[in-house]
Amino acid sequence: MRVSYTDMKSYEDILQKYHDRQIPDAKDELEIAFIERKLSHSRDVLRAGETLMDMIPAFADSNDIELIRKAKIALLLHDLGRFYQFKDGKFDHGMDHGYIGAELIRHTENIPDVEIYHAVNVHDKMGFDEMFNHPEYQSFDDETKARVYLLARLLKDADMYANLKLRTEIDVVMPVRLTDELSFTPEVISAFKQNSLVNRYDVKTWGDVYVSIFAWTSAFNFNETKRLIVENNLFGKLLVLFRKYIASKKEVDSVVAKDAVGVADNVEDTMRKRGYL
Repeated sequence: MRVSYTDMKSYEDILQKYHDRQIPDAKDELEIAFIERKLSHSRDVLRAGETLMDMIPAFADSNDIELIRKAKIALLLHDLGRFYQFKDGKFDHGMDHGYIGAELIRHTENIPDVEIYHAVNVHDKMGFDEMFNHPEYQSFDDETKARVYLLARLLKDADMYANLKLRTEIDVVMPVRLTDELSFTPEVISAFKQNSLVNRYDVKTWGDVYVSIFAWTSAFNFNETKRLIVENNLFGKLLVLFRKYIASKKEVDSVVAKDAVGVADNVEDTMRKRGYL
């Protein structure tokens, strides 16, 4: 079920407004690129969410127009907080952009839907505990809780899928300048092996970035998302880019590069066992 473009036009205007406000104050090309990417990414997440809604029975078989409308708004506006994540030219790792975006949607844009608020608030968290423990969520009846949880899971999957697809198209991108060394933080490797998400604060190198993305397999909420990823061979394409990055470092340190190839081999083997390759 699709909500028409006309129905979404006012929300497109909201997204564009936040983009247009921040561009004049951007300090450098890195910040400009980040703001531009957030605009295109938000639209990509909406498209990814629409595709998933056509596949997931809870949406595809639903006649609930309001559910679909709220889902589309959450998908499109989920990253409003990101437009404020640079401060004085520096990326603020500690900013909770999900919470800020949810507050902007509810209080600044006057969109009161609880499903949208909680889905956006929790979309960048490592799990749903913050939502489950939120006093407002706990006050909901079982039907409302189920709707909130459904939209939160959809947004998380659509966001990760769109980000993964982006990384296979333009390679790994980050809003900060990381250490360009071919090394891996132990905590990152450990999280991947344990099939859990990587804590963003443990990511120190470009190698860590790649491994942390492969660790996303622990967080997808719907089998349909996995099927879409496998059909498009997204992790296979990312693995090619990972090996290409490792190969580019051989001339710098062949020994370190050889060890990194071993990491890539282990990642590939693990991803095959998880059914993503």
